[in-house]
Amino acid sequence: MSDNNNNNNSDDDDNNSWSNWSEDNLFTTVCPLCPATSESPSLMLRDHLPSIHNLNLLNLRSKHSWDYHCCVRAVNYLRAGYDPSALEATISSVPRDSPQYLTPVLENDALLCCDDFLDDDDDDDDNPDEDSKPVDAQSSSDSLVAHLQRENALLHQRLSLIQSSLLDDSSSPPSSPKKHNAEESDPGYFRSYARYDIHRQMLLDDTRTLAYRSALLTLSNNKRVLDVGTGTGILTLFAVQGGASSAVAIEASEPLAPLAQSLLAANDPNKIANLFKGRSESYQTNEPFDIIVSEWMGYALLFENMLPSVLHVRDRLLKPGGAMVPRRATMSLGFASARTSYHLLGHRQATPAKDMAWGDVYGMDFSEVGRRWHAEELKTATVMHMSSATPTFERNPDILTTDAVFVDLDLQTCSSDDLEFTRPFRVDVVSTDAAQSMPTNTPHPNSLHSCALWFATELADGIWLDTSPHGADTHWGQVVLQLPEPIVDARTIEGTISFAREKPSNDNESARGYDIALTYRIVYVDGTSSSDEVTRVYELH
Repeated sequence: MSDNNNNNNSDDDDNNSWSNWSEDNLFTTVCPLCPATSESPSLMLRDHLPSIHNLNLLNLRSKHSWDYHCCVRAVNYLRAGYDPSALEATISSVPRDSPQYLTPVLENDALLCCDDFLDDDDDDDDNPDEDSKPVDAQSSSDSLVAHLQRENALLHQRLSLIQSSLLDDSSSPPSSPKKHNAEESDPGYFRSYARYDIHRQMLLDDTRTLAYRSALLTLSNNKRVLDVGTGTGILTLFAVQGGASSAVAIEASEPLAPLAQSLLAANDPNKIANLFKGRSESYQTNEPFDIIVSEWMGYALLFENMLPSVLHVRDRLLKPGGAMVPRRATMSLGFASARTSYHLLGHRQATPAKDMAWGDVYGMDFSEVGRRWHAEELKTATVMHMSSATPTFERNPDILTTDAVFVDLDLQTCSSDDLEFTRPFRVDVVSTDAAQSMPTNTPHPNSLHSCALWFATELADGIWLDTSPHGADTHWGQVVLQLPEPIVDARTIEGTISFAREKPSNDNESARGYDIALTYRIVYVDGTSSSDEVTRVYELH
């Protein structure tokens, strides 16, 4: 084009100003609701959106007399992941002089430059003399140059219009809060879920995944479903398979949301599901949901502290009589054998409460390291897999007491305050065959060395997801609290267990861990009781 002698200096300047734009930038248009593209913004508006998503922005523009700013807001609203069903009411309610939704979500968004968004008068004003000029015969390349120049001028004018609107209102508060950037407020947590190995582990956890599938296939028919923290979108897709009338998947992880969008598009041919990228607290809609599903559970049920976000969504968006999935959660404990101590401390041969393995490290005494390691273990809640992948026993032989359910949460009604608590427990020591598989030098093979914690959730009527050590293994395993000294010759153990949220610090402003306090007193087989209670505090961080 530089050889075209008919271009004047102003044309050259214009071309230089827009040198970073290619023809693909100007014409290829990405759908705001799915990964599909069209050859032009007009095709996207007139063909793809109405036929695939049943959304006609041009009809809405005409119906509500939307100006260009309103159309820009509509596009940005959709690209930001907000609910398309609330688009019409939301955009129509925004004051015309408000900067809300004017900031482009997609860089170089061709849809914002579509002539169809302009009034006829506005379109004429872009170049009032152009249509009055006679049309001369031109080469195809000259026609393309002229068209690109006109598109560049239009784009420059429209982006300048948006920028000036934003600048004019920068000193005034916006009409509503800005969209929450999840990763700015909690970067480590959300980015951790961008690791694909985590999702592989969860998807391959058959106990977890099949229980959710069974529940959603049972509950979802003709229901409107919201999936909080969708991850790869698997639960949303189960809801679609179950006949959901519509589904919204929420994902706050910046790297993960596009993957979820792609997987939904590939596996939801009828476009039942939509993705909202952002925190669940930021999601707004005028239409409540029949079902809210989430896989929010962490180690010992509450680790990661995601449940408060789910309850917040429940209180805002669940229909009266709607269903939470899961709808109930219990927490249980039992005291375990010396084998858990060996596994935790990595011993090949060990005596409880001592670190004989450290006494001979390549012929040298490293027992001080062992003592410090042991002290560290005594204040750390450790995740351990006590279950067998294919259990053949009714009870895990390493759990030497009865089980105690110490928490039972009704997820339809409980509050965030219920997630910090102190609860009593009582367990009885039971006979076991665990001693037969202990090392021959283990004193008191039926002694108790740790307290194991696990949870179960009821997803639907009769459909349970159980992480008990007595059943099949799951990716959660169990949380094990190492006792300071083994308990020997006990008949009953009774006490309390407390869960308190980890306190935020300057280094960790959005703490998601828990501090667990275990207090217990022992009743021995001879009927006597321990003189003092034992209390230990463990960090599950």
